[in-house]
Amino acid sequence: MKVKAIFKPLNLFLIGFILIGLYFGHAYTSVYFLFQDIYQQKLSADDERINFEKIRKSLKSKMTNCIMESYNNDPDIKDNPFALMFMPLMQNMLNSLVDSYVSPEGLQFAIREHSNQLSSQNTKESTTQKHPDFVVMAKRLSFTSLNQMKAKLDGIELVFQWIDFQWKLENLHVNDSCQKIMGKSSER
Repeated sequence: MKVKAIFKPLNLFLIGFILIGLYFGHAYTSVYFLFQDIYQQKLSADDERINFEKIRKSLKSKMTNCIMESYNNDPDIKDNPFALMFMPLMQNMLNSLVDSYVSPEGLQFAIREHSNQLSSQNTKESTTQKHPDFVVMAKRLSFTSLNQMKAKLDGIELVFQWIDFQWKLENLHVNDSCQKIMGKSSER
């Protein structure tokens, strides 16, 4: 009887350990397979792993904030009576640009351009590599909570969330986006 009592906590511990391992392993493999599809240009507009609409909304909001920040901080623009008149036009142009570039093709291009560091080789072959190195890519991923993880690349950060038993790309952060958009250097 005492032998069975010892095995019950050990079994529960092993089952818990296996479930946690499967959860984290699923996160890394899901992101890896998404990157493989990106490298092989297999994404489509109806891909369930990417929330294109949420990414568009987020980028539009960031661009609007950037424009307003520029308007409020730049005395040349603030004193110009025509600047306020062109703000809606600028907003419509940015919305159109975001709508056209946040697409499977645009996302594939942006991620491939910013993820050359995902290959283990530092040669010219690494830029034409057909898939990322899993170990190097795994080092770029970090969990921010139990249902959110980030992948940091050169200049962009991809935010994945656990939704409906699947890891989905939900957001995209561009580092120093306001400075780059407005043509200012990132150093102040």
